[in-house]
Amino acid sequence: MRDFEAGGLDINFFESRELEQEQRENPAENSRSIARNMLRFLMMKYEGNPSEMLSYKFLKAVFIKRSPTLLCGMRQAFQEGFDHVWEQLSSQAHDLSAKKIHQAHLFISNCLCILPFADLKPGNIFYIPQLINGAWQRVGYRVEPIELTPTRGFETLFIHDHDRVFAYGLEPVGCAHAKPHLIFMGTTYPAGQGFEPGVTTDLERLTVGNRLYRTGHEKITAWLNKQANKTHVCGTSLGGSLALLLAIHQGERLSRVDALNPAGLDNSWRKSEFDRWDDVDEQDKPDVVIQKQGHDFVSSLGVWKNDWMILHVIPSKPASISVFDHARNYAGHADSEFNLCDAEQDNESRRVRNFLLYNLVRGAVYYLLVLPYHYLIRPALRYAFDHCFALAALGLVFACILPLMPLNLALIVIFVPIVLHVISTLVSSSDVWMGFSDLPPAKIHEPDTEEENNLELG
Repeated sequence: MRDFEAGGLDINFFESRELEQEQRENPAENSRSIARNMLRFLMMKYEGNPSEMLSYKFLKAVFIKRSPTLLCGMRQAFQEGFDHVWEQLSSQAHDLSAKKIHQAHLFISNCLCILPFADLKPGNIFYIPQLINGAWQRVGYRVEPIELTPTRGFETLFIHDHDRVFAYGLEPVGCAHAKPHLIFMGTTYPAGQGFEPGVTTDLERLTVGNRLYRTGHEKITAWLNKQANKTHVCGTSLGGSLALLLAIHQGERLSRVDALNPAGLDNSWRKSEFDRWDDVDEQDKPDVVIQKQGHDFVSSLGVWKNDWMILHVIPSKPASISVFDHARNYAGHADSEFNLCDAEQDNESRRVRNFLLYNLVRGAVYYLLVLPYHYLIRPALRYAFDHCFALAALGLVFACILPLMPLNLALIVIFVPIVLHVISTLVSSSDVWMGFSDLPPAKIHEPDTEEENNLELG
């Protein structure tokens, strides 16, 4: 892998790079149009103003409440994009050099990294271009969600349904030579599934993602054990860091790891409990390829193993703001530069930054802000929000009768109903938080409504 080269191939996710106009008279097609526009920005060499994509429906789905119909449109748009990529690669198969094939693998892997943001459903089948025995094939993959957040025990008291975080296993259907894929999702958008746990583990003192990997690695192992071939693993941002944690823990089970803009490993003196990388025979280690794009900040933190492949991907036109370097997929641009970096030198260049930001600042924010918010402030706010009408009515009653009571009796009258309700809630869910049973399936994986099914993959 040290002679790794990539570049010179132009891959378009859709036939046209031009944004589509909204079709308000047809809500289903409008959802697909919005999804295709978003993927054009993320996957293609779009040089327009990103504000052209903004609409009330899009902003509401990102910041307030995610839209099931828009997410269904995004799943279908992904399939349209994968089909178009396959058509391009299969038509050029005889003209693709090793350099261009490497680039195609990077591009497809990056597309897979973004796929979970479409809220994949159990049993969804996506047809993804794969190079098998020298030919590009359109391989079907069935989706299986793998939960990373705890499903039983004390921690479930602080996890609501929309906090649950999943990795996604893609198992090949009807193709014995195809490798399975395991995708770790990056920190999602504010209205997305699992936003708060993603931010929490981003700021954890140890390697980014350590909290989720610790609670989910046994389920990941169970899924890996079911696969006939070694698995390709990928992820972006937080998902990339989770992929690196799996690489150092169970590298012998993997065929390759692709991490897009991940934070690196924690560089503290204490070796991670999951770090078995140096104990694995060289011939059993997977190729680990890390892409840090443009001026991305996240991938400038943490450290790499010295035998990992570090690629600095530089687009021909710098992004207007660095967050775009973090979110977009530059591997499909023919004029992107893929510069190989020395992992040891890269680690040395970020030593001070790691100590100040990755260790001290993250540690202070995590222990002083994140933990109190997660275990105290957020549960109190959630309780108040979920019972706002009851609390308001109770407040009106108390406002009338409390002036007539002694202070100690007034405090009892105020807090006893709340305490009794909390105790009742704890008792009703005791089988889960005491570890006797698991949480029920997440609502995000419930069958689609009829309206959503009209948008689903054929």
